[in-house]
Amino acid sequence: MSIKDIFEINKLPSYFFLVIAFVGAFVFYGGEYVLIKANPKTTVGFYAYIIWLVSCGLLITNIVKYLIRKIRGLYLTKKFNKQDKDTLNELDAHEISVIREFFLHNRHALEFPYNHPVIT
Repeated sequence: MSIKDIFEINKLPSYFFLVIAFVGAFVFYGGEYVLIKANPKTTVGFYAYIIWLVSCGLLITNIVKYLIRKIRGLYLTKKFNKQDKDTLNELDAHEISVIREFFLHNRHALEFPYNHPVIT
């Protein structure tokens, strides 16, 4: 198991880390609002505190990876849309008429002569 496998958002349930982070925050820093108060200076409290810190770190890492992936997806979508617009602007009138036929017939495939220069 490598470091990359540990931080995979698809393999680790992020909701699990979210629950641990919230519960741990209340247990360790809740004050008089919680019934069970954990002390990080005891042995059990120390291990619970370590687990809480690791869960918070993994949760933050998963959130950052998710945001980076979304921002990258938006950037690539914008880039591909620009490339598609540039390609459509470079078409001549005959090629535009072929594309128009697909929209007029509302189909994904049409019969055209395969040896026509516009189609090829």
